[in-house]
Amino acid sequence: MENVKELFEYISERHCNDQAVINALISLKQVNIKKKFAGLTIREFVTLELLYTNKNSNQDKINIMPSDIANIFHLSMPQISRLINSLEENNYITRVTGNKDRRNIYIYITDKGIDARNTADAESKQYMNTVKEKMGEEDMEQLVVLIRKLTGIMKGA
Repeated sequence: MENVKELFEYISERHCNDQAVINALISLKQVNIKKKFAGLTIREFVTLELLYTNKNSNQDKINIMPSDIANIFHLSMPQISRLINSLEENNYITRVTGNKDRRNIYIYITDKGIDARNTADAESKQYMNTVKEKMGEEDMEQLVVLIRKLTGIMKGA
């Protein structure tokens, strides 16, 4: 073996099916982590999408707190703080202290955040259209069903 990648591939071949599933999940996660739209990470994009949808909803507006985002992503508060700080440093969001309870911090999307979200949304749609063209609509639908099934099984295991 000349390098770690070859060693990893060798191990993968020896443990065929089990390792193939794990390798596929690792590969998917690596692609997911590296892909950025409009310079935003997937979590930043989804956070802006959540704030944007809340702002533009016909329903009653919800005051969204960083802890709400943490619950959605299943992340620790330090991880959420980094996410929120990054968005705030780029002026994509603003933090507002609660009127009734000054310990509460709410986050809202800014006009610059809306612009970034719109650009990222267009880029992500273009990217996913390319993926769908190459995969085919039926395979994409089957992939979604299988990922949901696998996620449910793995959560319960």
